[in-house]
Amino acid sequence: MNRTSSRLLLAALIAAAGATAAAQPGPASPGPGRGRMDPAVMQQRRAALHEQYLAQLKEQLKLAPEQESAWTAFVAAMQPMTPPARPTAEQLSKMTPQERAEMWEQRQAMRAAIRQGRTVQGDEAVQALRAQLTPEQQTALDQWEVQWKAARKAAWASTGGGMGPGMGGGMGPGMGGGPGPR
Repeated sequence: MNRTSSRLLLAALIAAAGATAAAQPGPASPGPGRGRMDPAVMQQRRAALHEQYLAQLKEQLKLAPEQESAWTAFVAAMQPMTPPARPTAEQLSKMTPQERAEMWEQRQAMRAAIRQGRTVQGDEAVQALRAQLTPEQQTALDQWEVQWKAARKAAWASTGGGMGPGMGGGMGPGMGGGPGPR
């Protein structure tokens, strides 16, 4: 086979492989089971992880019976926030763009208020528990807090800082975040 025939054969093989790959069906759109986790499953995973962290802390603290009431109040205050229900596609389709924008702004404001309240409530719960602990237990609580905050930060970063897939935790090359392609 001469050089021209080899190149034509290679080009034909590449074209056939490309056509085969293009003919493969892909997911129609993001959604549960199509590249995006079902929100209910995600909430269950968060709750299970939260319970695991609290169980580890309780084991590390080795609480005395008279400290159990402070622990119970601490656990109640540290429950994860349940996000407000998202509107359905049908509900959104009946809204004007202005109504959708207002609804999203209200949701964001509500979530921010809940987060702020939960932060204050959580800080108060930690302080109330700390007041009931011995110095050794306080040291264990401090170490747990550092680990817990690091785990939450890592979980946040792994999701791109709360952004959608491919959005990353910041602006990437070509988007003003650094040197782009030259």
